[in-house]
Order: sequence, then structure tokens, then C-alpha cells
Amino acid sequence: MNVIVHEYNGTQIAEMKSQGIVIRSARDANDILEQLMQRNIQRVILHERNVCPEFWKLSTGLAG
Repeated sequence: MNVIVHEYNGTQIAEMKSQGIVIRSARDANDILEQLMQRNIQRVILHERNVCPEFWKLSTGLAG
């Protein structure tokens, strides 16, 4: 996974780029956000293709 940091109006925004699925569980999302917060990044761009389809279905419970 690549992280490209953009800056907009003084705010750093991390864009997550990967060829495959990066987030398969709430834990995966939490780990990524924790790493970004340690770098003082407060915004993130995720591409739908990098998140497993089940994550978006709230009934699965994968989003926490």
C-alpha cells in the first residue's frame, strides 16, 4: 500500500493507494488510522476498490 500525502489549506490528507483490498475488517481500518494519526494526518482518502465489499454492508458487522 502506498500513502500519498496531499496538502490542502494547511491540512495534510493521506490518499491510500493499492492494487488490492487493504481493509478487510474494522481492525485493519483502525490500524491504518492509528498509523496516520501518529504522522499527524487528520484526513484520509480511501478508494472503494481497496475496501472489501462486505465492509460496506452494515449487517456484516465488519465496520465495527
